[in-house]
Amino acid sequence: MEQLLENYFSFVKKFLPDEKGITKAGLDIGVDSCKFIALAKMGDKYEIQAWGIEPIGAGGLVHCLKTIATKYNLPNRSPVVSVSGKGTLIRYIDMPRMSLDDLKKSFSIEVDKYFPFDQNSIYTDCSILDPKSKDKKMAVLIAAVKKEMVDERVQALTGAGFEPQQVTINAIAVANAFQILGAGGKAAEPVDKSKSHAKAILDLGDSVSNLMILKDGVPRFTRDIFIGSQEITKRIMNTMGLSAEQAEKLKRSPGDQAEVVFN
Repeated sequence: MEQLLENYFSFVKKFLPDEKGITKAGLDIGVDSCKFIALAKMGDKYEIQAWGIEPIGAGGLVHCLKTIATKYNLPNRSPVVSVSGKGTLIRYIDMPRMSLDDLKKSFSIEVDKYFPFDQNSIYTDCSILDPKSKDKKMAVLIAAVKKEMVDERVQALTGAGFEPQQVTINAIAVANAFQILGAGGKAAEPVDKSKSHAKAILDLGDSVSNLMILKDGVPRFTRDIFIGSQEITKRIMNTMGLSAEQAEKLKRSPGDQAEVVFN
């Protein structure tokens, strides 16, 4: 668990504060729990001012967020928030090379071509994946999120006393972190352009997991898989004849039964 938390902390560097003493917060709203961290820059290092994992439970999301706000005395109430699952969609397309401003204007007109949603029902954004390339075509990542999904989260956050600074998609946040830090939380080394590098990132959630494939450090494929750690809990229950509570506890801390659990 300590290693998992260490890796989780390393994945927020994309949103780290640039100015000394300024605190930034990241909040991951999942199906089962909310994970958060608040960081401040102190000299050449970053100081963790608050962090935690709080179960959503029977009280619902707003109650969970209020618990985070009061229990952990967060120094920053304007977090960067991530969402995932049904209602989010990422695509990769090729377009004639242009500036980012021109891309956003063009993309806003042609949204209906890329997403199976009513344009009025989604929030969209786009990004150039190879801005320094000299090719006439450019690789573009486009993303969409159902408005109701974002609006519900924002409403819950404001109801709990937060003022969300930015909303992003989990897979994009993880890809940003991986691109900046590489694997294991260390600064990523420059990509050797003479060789082709492909890596896959699997983000295992409670009920939804995400697979992203990066080529030469650039996202090229993303897929949501509606299987998560709940399936592992169910498998432990069925195999070992345990209750849901016992299986979940064993999954999180297998102790001397690790070999049985992992097999």
